[in-house]
Amino acid sequence: MDFEEMAVIDENAAAEGPQRRESGKRGRKPGRKSADKVDMKAKLERSRQSARECRARKKLRYQYLEELVADREKAVFALRKELERFWEITVGHKVNPVGTTKRLF
Repeated sequence: MDFEEMAVIDENAAAEGPQRRESGKRGRKPGRKSADKVDMKAKLERSRQSARECRARKKLRYQYLEELVADREKAVFALRKELERFWEITVGHKVNPVGTTKRLF
């Protein structure tokens, strides 16, 4: 084979384009129903398990946030009590230190 024959063969191959398979269609494949049902059941079970884990994480997150809020409320209450004691010591009664009778809380 010489160079000219090889060029003709290459041109013909390029004109035809890439070769396609006959069974390269998209969509459902016939005859796979039993395997698909097993796969679907496994997929549903994984989804259920994932949902259970998600709910458990959410519950833990809310418990953590509720504990955090309760701790902050205790701190605020303690600081208010301390502020009241400070005002009673410095001013002698429960008023604002600048002299007004309006309470801050």
